[in-house]
Amino acid sequence: MRFFVTPGGLRAPSGPDLVAMTFYGFIVATGLLLIHLMRVALRKLDLERAASAQMAEQNRLMFHELQHRVSNNLQVIGAILRMEERKMRDPEGRQALRAAASRLGVIAAVQRQLHDPARQVTEIGALMRATLPEIVAGATLQDRVRLEFDLEPLPVPADQASPVALIAVEMVSNALEHALPACGRLTVTLRTRVAGGMAELDILDDGRGLPEGFDATTASSLGLRLAQQFSAQLNGTLEFSRREGGGTRVALRFPLGVAG
Repeated sequence: MRFFVTPGGLRAPSGPDLVAMTFYGFIVATGLLLIHLMRVALRKLDLERAASAQMAEQNRLMFHELQHRVSNNLQVIGAILRMEERKMRDPEGRQALRAAASRLGVIAAVQRQLHDPARQVTEIGALMRATLPEIVAGATLQDRVRLEFDLEPLPVPADQASPVALIAVEMVSNALEHALPACGRLTVTLRTRVAGGMAELDILDDGRGLPEGFDATTASSLGLRLAQQFSAQLNGTLEFSRREGGGTRVALRFPLGVAG
């Protein structure tokens, strides 16, 4: 105000004074308007954040409920298949139902692993420790089959967990079906490794080994065809070989984090 009040008292503002006062008023009004607009924007942002948090929580609960229902439904279907298996007279039909129930059991186990939407990685070794004994128990072969685990941590993304687990189950089921009858007792070993961004999963057994002229790419077994398809989905390779001293080795190799 000292620009408009002189030592001798008030004086009428001149033209330049009016310009300065007008400019000052414009600056003050503009500042107040900007402060008001910022407060309005912050209140709107807070409301949007609260709405987004509520929506995210609803989505999390819906995801959890969906996974839970899928897992339960798969378990129910698996139980029905096992009931039908007990009634089935045809050995091949019983085996087909048993294999289907085993596959559903693995998928249900993976679904349980993925209940938490924030959990996007599955540790294959831990999953197999929980799943493979169920496969052996479902075939009522606990007294004839020994499972061994030689595991290094093998965390895989959620979209790779199901095909990897299903390949392992198919190969173990195949060993129970084909390698066990000839030797009376069977040891199946699951081994996991990670090297240079590549995951390695080996399933080894000490059974009778592969038949002469065996070619997995032309095999008629549904389980082997599924395993080949899952391997292709992983952009990996699935190799079968005879073990020195007898038995079979199945080696799955695939790049981590890459699925077709």
